[in-house]
Amino acid sequence: MPEQFNENEWFIIFTTVCGFILILLLPRRYPHVISILMVLFTVTIAIIMDHLIATPPLDLYDLNDLEKYEITDIITYLMYSPYALLCVYLFDKFDPKGKYITTYVVFWSFFALGFEWLAVFFNVFKFSG
Repeated sequence: MPEQFNENEWFIIFTTVCGFILILLLPRRYPHVISILMVLFTVTIAIIMDHLIATPPLDLYDLNDLEKYEITDIITYLMYSPYALLCVYLFDKFDPKGKYITTYVVFWSFFALGFEWLAVFFNVFKFSG
């Protein structure tokens, strides 16, 4: 459990819940199995990247308040899933072609940068190197 329940835990819970509510409100475009696989894939990538760059020898950042795992650290891995699902959903819906694919990728890249900036602002990530 967290030592203190402060802005980073609220940010994680708020963005995760809002993201999944948004996904649940969208009309269904593909089978639930695909959605579950995408959530698992996103969580797997988040865990792998976290263990690659947030543990020694690099140890570039810590999640939340403590250096050891908290329950909210596990929820942090789920935090990205609904937005990855939304990205794929919108790509499938609008089916961009040509230069619009580049625009789509740039838009989601800026979205991801903004999301990460907010996470740093709310002390979800504490950089050490």
